Amino acid sequence: MPDPVSDEVARNRFVMLNLVRLAGTALTVVSMLILGDAIDAPYALGYVLLGLGLVAIFATPLMLVRRWRTPRDTDSE
Repeated sequence: MPDPVSDEVARNRFVMLNLVRLAGTALTVVSMLILGDAIDAPYALGYVLLGLGLVAIFATPLMLVRRWRTPRDTDSE
């Protein structure tokens, strides 16, 4: 069975997941400001930032968790 990660690595991964979500939230807020005419920018940029923000909020943390997951022990089955 593989050794579990250290507390420092786990903490760093937790911080990274939250920073990715925070960046996605910031992108989404900026895109909403663009689409609501509070910021003078092309609407296409607002839609692109909205898509990137939603991906950063929902998909990227899941991909990181899968990448960091401990491999399953297939010998015991």
